[in-house]
Amino acid sequence: MKTKIVLTTNIFVGKGKSSKFDHPADADDIKKELDYRFLDSLSKMDIPEHTEVIVHALVVGAARLTEGQKQEVRGFVDAFNSRIETHIFFPPALLRLVKRLNAQKICGLYNYSKIRNLAFILASIYDADLLIQVDTDQYIPRKFLLHAMENYQDKDIYCWSGLYREEGLKITPVCDPLELWPKFSSMIVDASKLIAEGKIQPALFAKGGNMLFKKGFFKSICYPVMVTRGEDFALALRSWLIYHNGNRAADIEPYDERFKIYLDPCDDAAVIHYTQHKALLNFLSYLERNLMRFAVERVTFYGQEKFSYEELGKLSVYLSRMILAKNSSYKEYVRRVYSNLKRKVQSKKTAEFSAEVAGHPVYCSLRGTVVKVQKLPYYSGEMISNSLERILDYVERIEKKDLFRKYLGEQKEFIDIVSRVQLRRDSIYQELQKSLKE
Repeated sequence: MKTKIVLTTNIFVGKGKSSKFDHPADADDIKKELDYRFLDSLSKMDIPEHTEVIVHALVVGAARLTEGQKQEVRGFVDAFNSRIETHIFFPPALLRLVKRLNAQKICGLYNYSKIRNLAFILASIYDADLLIQVDTDQYIPRKFLLHAMENYQDKDIYCWSGLYREEGLKITPVCDPLELWPKFSSMIVDASKLIAEGKIQPALFAKGGNMLFKKGFFKSICYPVMVTRGEDFALALRSWLIYHNGNRAADIEPYDERFKIYLDPCDDAAVIHYTQHKALLNFLSYLERNLMRFAVERVTFYGQEKFSYEELGKLSVYLSRMILAKNSSYKEYVRRVYSNLKRKVQSKKTAEFSAEVAGHPVYCSLRGTVVKVQKLPYYSGEMISNSLERILDYVERIEKKDLFRKYLGEQKEFIDIVSRVQLRRDSIYQELQKSLKE
């Protein structure tokens, strides 16, 4: 019997500046959004014996495309004559599916977590054994699938992630734009440790464009819809929370091996990531969104007691530093970070600080990024203060909520959606197959 593998990816089409879509993208140029190197790597991958491989390309970010846009997407994909069958799902078909399954709260086209959840649903409809989540701005190694099947054979591993090679490097040499916000350096600490140990092992480390899931995982868990940035680590954190706590409403017992996340540091598991980190060009917005994101992670984490902060620190220096110890004041921490930002801006002038961030190794790439200082945003003292107030207000509101219990409800709802899919799988499958020709 063949093992069915689905590689899922997203193609963003829409107006990037005004779209509700959270991640910046080259919305007006399909050829920039859908990197030719990604398509080239698909055409050259070795296909393991006794497998059936399909690519699911979800066109997201817009409710409807013109016929010209559809032909541009199809034509660019077809030009590479990939040996892998590719299914391109356009927005109308995806929106019909979401509506038919009554899955609007969990799945959608504008929120990254909802898009990832929709990919899980599609994998269930197509009866995949293994789902591989990749992005269109990367190059996949030739032996990637062969190596993936080695992990697939391990009965104890249900979800694992490989690393990104930023422009071919395993570790991007970075420091932090703000000394009091060690987001980048903390992630490097974790990655360096995992690479040094050189073996696949349990970890709380995930790269959204290089994650692999067996059906026992992708049919039983979902991305949290409140987190639209860093959805990869958000899923990994919640998976570990479910591992330690279980979910009684979904009939999941604590210490279910399906929910242990692994990291594979091997070369054949790492993808080359051709990234420009566009979000960093507006550092103030990037900082605000991420501090809100980590506030959600903090409230979710401290809504349970089975997974301790000490255990979290052993698995992830990065997340433990971002959410802080329970006896720390997150709002006070946010104030200190913004004071750090104000000092930087005042001492260097906004244009110089923005250029420094945009020229930072985190942002720059061998892709030929050219930064024009005059086009970078200007941050006035009022803008920084308003941003700070928005975060403090947001934290004040979510600290009153039980976000862990909310997520348990989302997971149960997602599992119920998968159950509805199984009952009507044949008719839903036929409808989707028909939509591929529209």
